Parts: sequence; structure tokens; C-alpha cells
Amino acid sequence: MEYNKAILDFYTDFYKDADKARDLMDRCYIFTVDYTIDTDENLTELAPRRVVNNISRLMSYSDKLLSTGSHNVHVFFWITCIESVCYIPSESSGDKKHRIIKRFFKENILADDQKFLIENIKPTLEIKNFNMEDIASVFYSLRNSFTHEGDIYFYFPLESSDSFTIQNISKGNSIMIRATYTEIRSIFMRAYLNYLERLICLAENAT
Repeated sequence: MEYNKAILDFYTDFYKDADKARDLMDRCYIFTVDYTIDTDENLTELAPRRVVNNISRLMSYSDKLLSTGSHNVHVFFWITCIESVCYIPSESSGDKKHRIIKRFFKENILADDQKFLIENIKPTLEIKNFNMEDIASVFYSLRNSFTHEGDIYFYFPLESSDSFTIQNISKGNSIMIRATYTEIRSIFMRAYLNYLERLICLAENAT
């Protein structure tokens, strides 16, 4: 099967493996979908191809904006991508956005990546039981500061040994980030693909 070259190239670049990228596309596009029928089963089978496309398009657009120097715009697209892929199977259509983001962080970010985030995104003043919901709130607040206030002054550290402090962003506290742009982007990508894998399994069981 022939696929959109830009989308296939995006996953080839992520996996560093053209065969693995094509295998992912094959698994998402194998389902026969009748676009004229609006049923739960049809939506389940359509979801993988729509999600695999949306991840590529939104993340590729974000990547093109690296030259702006600000990382707020990237966080905006990463969170928008979560909202987009979660709405596709209609599983989150009735939920508020911040709940969707928190659930996605808890359910789809891999265990090792969750541990990394907890260790490298911390309040400057101790908050009891600071957890993945709090981490999700940090990113959602960054997204909102760009969306509603035009804030373009957030940057991930250039090196893991450096840090960037965000003032008054979580429960009136400041947050220190010791994770680079590349590290955080990779965590989001793995989470998207973890979510996509679940949708593929649901579609396979629906056939």
C-alpha cells in the first residue's frame, strides 16, 4: 500500500527504521472503513489511521517552528495533539480538556518516562505527593499561557544539567525543569504511540 510520503518519513525519522515505520502504517490502514456509515464499530476501525495521521501532522508542524526559539509553541502543539487523538474515538467527547490531559498523562506515558518526569520537573518548594496529575497541570498551564497570553518566553534547558524555572505555575509554586526539549518531545511521542497501540488493538478486536 502507498502512503503519504511526509507521514511515512516522519515515522521513519522517529524510529530510525523505514520498515518499522511502514509496519506501523500497515497496522493502522489494514482496516476496511466505510466512511458513509457512522457506527461505533466503524469509528473504532477508522481511529488508528486518523490518529497516526494526526500525530504526524501536528508534531511535524511543531518541529518546523523550532527556529522561533520559544518552546511554549511546541508545548501548545503537544497538548493539542493529545486533545486531537483523544477526541477521535469519541472516548473523551464529554470531558473537560484538563481532565483529558491528566488522564492521558497517567494512562499513556510509559512508566520509566513518568519516573523521569517526576525526577526532573519539580516544585521549588516541596509539595506533598507531587504526581503525574501535577506534571500534566504544568504542561497544560504552559499551553494556556501561550494560547491565552501569547507567552513565548519558556525554554527547556539546553542540557540536562541545566534548569529553567517557571514562576507561580502550580498551586502558587514555581517549577524547576531539568529536562531538555529533545527528552520531553520523545516522551510525548512514546505516549502517543502507546495510545495508538491501544486503538489498534481495539480495532483488531472489532473486526
